[in-house]
Amino acid sequence: MVHFVGAIINRPRAANSRPYVDAGANGGRGRRALRVLLYVDDVGADVVKYHKNDWRWITMWQCPKCGREFKNTNQSHYCGKIETIDAYISDQPDEVRPILQKIRETIRAALPEATEKIAWSMPYFWQGENIISFAAHKKHISIYPGERAVSDFADRLTDYKTSKGTIQFPIEAPIDYGLIADLSRYCVSQVTQK
Repeated sequence: MVHFVGAIINRPRAANSRPYVDAGANGGRGRRALRVLLYVDDVGADVVKYHKNDWRWITMWQCPKCGREFKNTNQSHYCGKIETIDAYISDQPDEVRPILQKIRETIRAALPEATEKIAWSMPYFWQGENIISFAAHKKHISIYPGERAVSDFADRLTDYKTSKGTIQFPIEAPIDYGLIADLSRYCVSQVTQK
């Protein structure tokens, strides 16, 4: 099967005009199109695309199962639709499943009134709004308590990599389940105070 990717076009009369891919809906209207089209023979093949903020070529890899495109070849991702936290955990590698199950039990004990759900392909705990979530990655497990929790617990998070609203627990290091329980209780207290 052949899939259309885009047309190579030039910016009109630019000083350093270089061809780039335009796979947009306008089909390159208002630009002088060259008579070259990019096609891909196989869904799993690499695809060349233009990055809209830069004049360079990016090679995209397309998953043969779901058709999603990624910058990295063989990018790890989930192709199907996850319906339950049980399904999410069972889909993870064997060595990570007990850790994820323990994190789930820890959050469940700290938030007995919260409802479990899947949102953005991740396990969430919901009580009027999303309270806290977690996700497995190749080398770490991320807990998503929100930006305010990461800021308020900064003194207890010095051993972990953090970013805006995220805490990364390395898989090879012991997981501080007490910290996860405290973060869960903190997050629900912020919701109930509203």
